[in-house]
Amino acid sequence: MRISLLLAMAIGASFIGSNCGGSGVGDPCTPEDEYLTSFTGFSQNEVNIESRSFQCLTRVCLVNHFQGRVSCPYGQVEDPTAKNSGLATCMGTTANRTDPSCLPGGTLHEQSCQVPDRDGARWEDRIAVPVQPQLKDRQADDTVYCSCRCGGEGVDPATLCDCPSNYKCVPLVDDLGLGKGQLAGDYCIKSGTEWDPGDPSAERCLNAACDSDYSYTRNGASVGRNQDRNACLPAGADCSKGDGDTCCEAPEKVPCVAEETATEERNCTGTCVSQFECQHGADASTIETIYRVPTTACPGNNAKCG
Repeated sequence: MRISLLLAMAIGASFIGSNCGGSGVGDPCTPEDEYLTSFTGFSQNEVNIESRSFQCLTRVCLVNHFQGRVSCPYGQVEDPTAKNSGLATCMGTTANRTDPSCLPGGTLHEQSCQVPDRDGARWEDRIAVPVQPQLKDRQADDTVYCSCRCGGEGVDPATLCDCPSNYKCVPLVDDLGLGKGQLAGDYCIKSGTEWDPGDPSAERCLNAACDSDYSYTRNGASVGRNQDRNACLPAGADCSKGDGDTCCEAPEKVPCVAEETATEERNCTGTCVSQFECQHGADASTIETIYRVPTTACPGNNAKCG
């Protein structure tokens, strides 16, 4: 697990003072990184501690194994008309940037991310890169909020806080000897939100899930990401980096886009009836959720998928 320690610039005062006392723990906060238009979002495999957060009475904004952006719950996709550009739909081409549907109230605007507290009318207020959606079981309300340090080896007790009711004190940041030891220790988190790397929402794709083709039918032909079921290998499968093997990760929902391109799993032949659902024709029974199966390279030769 990689731990990002985000230190906002400030002068004076110690990291966490004795006035913490649980006051303000659980208040919402938006990490400063989200004001960067090039920030793709946080990873569920990370803990991020933003100290000196002036949004928090405790001065600590905690990001506890959270995916995506607080300010953009559903994320956004790469511009399908500018493939491999690394740019989001409303920033991928000049035509899209000036398209009325990318302005407030427009269809594409509703599927896009903006700088917090901005409406995205100006280009510089739009998030320029694709963003992963939040995980259903680890949404921002349960994983991103003001917290305080409540324990830790060798920590001055005078700098620690008491967690309020419905919160618990858990180890989150190890002292790795990298000069950031003042951030190491235990922090208050909401009870019942402890990170479990074995949670199905965080696991790589297992056999049953990988056997799903996550495709739909267009003109009698299957269209989608995992049609042959051999495009990637499930967790635990033997693989070889030298042979170019890829490993399946957990299937995830992706936003529906009305314009269809063959093999693009996020597109549909009919109408996008919700953020992630496509209806093929007039029959409501054809409504389906659009999924994709992300992949990663095999970690080595004579290795196994994680």
